[in-house]
Amino acid sequence: EDKFLLCIADVSGKGVPAAILMSNFQAALRVLVHYTNDLKQIVEELNQLILKTSSGGSFITAFFAIYDKKAKSLSYVNAGHNSPFLYTVAGDLELLEKGATILGGFAPLPFLDVASINDLGDFFLFCFTDGFTETYNEDGEEFGEDALAQYIQKNLELDPKILHQNLLDYLENFKEGNKYIDDITLLSCKVSS
Repeated sequence: EDKFLLCIADVSGKGVPAAILMSNFQAALRVLVHYTNDLKQIVEELNQLILKTSSGGSFITAFFAIYDKKAKSLSYVNAGHNSPFLYTVAGDLELLEKGATILGGFAPLPFLDVASINDLGDFFLFCFTDGFTETYNEDGEEFGEDALAQYIQKNLELDPKILHQNLLDYLENFKEGNKYIDDITLLSCKVSS
């Protein structure tokens, strides 16, 4: 009742094989969270699943976080994914980069660190896939993480759905006539105590 888990992930490759691998990943995650809230165990189990399913041909980057409302603590593992942005009430920005390497590349994972942030009552967590930041305009300039972080910083008061739509509109204008080269996923979580 007092905890929730959120996850964002990105699979390597395209097409049916990548879609099947991500579908298996999602199903396994849903099952695992019914049995444990131990992030280390969840990540290790998912790594083994990806290794067996893809036979080393694909990998998944992922970010997992569990927030405990009573303890006001956030535990997370970043498994080779773009570092999510954590904004506190004071407007401070922290990149959530600790964790592990990609899932599906190594057995066992060469390192795995579950990071914790305590005394976290009110915050805004923003996650994204690299398709957003690695979008280029007609001059060959990449949108980049700095521009994304600055835009969010200026618009923290917005409802996450509106922020997402505004970001997509902003990126559309930035890229001008260029095509998107990758898919884009945005995931936000705003907690107020």
